[in-house]
Amino acid sequence: MPAAAGVSSRPSAWRWLAATRPAFLSLTLLGWLIGVAASHPPAALQGGLLLALLGAVLLHALANVVNDVADDANGGDAVNTGRVFPFTGGSRLIQDGVLSARAMTGLAVALGVVLLGLGGLLLWWRGWPVAVLGGAGFLVAWGYSAPPLALNRRGLGEPAVALAFALVPWGTAWLVAWPSVPLGLAALAYALAVAAVLYVNQFPDREADLACGKRHWVARWTPQQAAHRFGFLLAGLYAVAALVVPAADGPLWLLPVLLLPLVLHVTAWRMLLRDAVQPVRLAPAIRFNLLAVHGVALWLAGALYGF
Repeated sequence: MPAAAGVSSRPSAWRWLAATRPAFLSLTLLGWLIGVAASHPPAALQGGLLLALLGAVLLHALANVVNDVADDANGGDAVNTGRVFPFTGGSRLIQDGVLSARAMTGLAVALGVVLLGLGGLLLWWRGWPVAVLGGAGFLVAWGYSAPPLALNRRGLGEPAVALAFALVPWGTAWLVAWPSVPLGLAALAYALAVAAVLYVNQFPDREADLACGKRHWVARWTPQQAAHRFGFLLAGLYAVAALVVPAADGPLWLLPVLLLPLVLHVTAWRMLLRDAVQPVRLAPAIRFNLLAVHGVALWLAGALYGF
């Protein structure tokens, strides 16, 4: 199924929206929700937090657009015949002739300009640390794919993405008050959950990524080795998540509830172990993995809120 099926016939605004891969932007919303749950913001600060959410979502959108432009330039998307639509391989709007590389570059620049304006407002509101947080997010959004950093070519893409998504809940809570230890643990757990999404989604794109010089973690190992090592990522994720309840003095009955996303993650892992060498069959594993990260995020938010 073509990536741009149905997109080219839709209004122009929809094409620009599709370029940002909106289906994945919920991951940023979930990180923001964790930060809000931890900070219990007063009504006077809620407008500023919504502005921060908009900035975080636009940063994520920028990263997606830059990724498409970079993968078009390095030839990765052009040779990617094993992608699992709509989860991997980028939007393919450039390859399918829906938007040109120049138009996508212009969109990235426009997003960057809007982000500078939002950053200025948040800087005026909360001071210089906003510049540090925003600068780190912008560096990852651009540098994950684009040279000269091209972090996903150096085995640094996964840690960079984890850092960026850890900053979403941490930075959101910081806008209200200094983040707590439980929030720090939750941010780390959520970062690992998002890294797990990236990790599994790299399997279908592995051959194309190797062809264009990307050396992310999945590309550095055989498919079987990478599939087995996904278990270490899950172990770290749930070990950290389980610490959130005692650290926050939360109710112990929340711990068994954590088994629900764990079951989804283990199901995804079993499918990955089975189909790692046939990645075109990984759509069910990717879906279970995405459901699991949403479950983990909602659980973390509930644990921090004090249910």
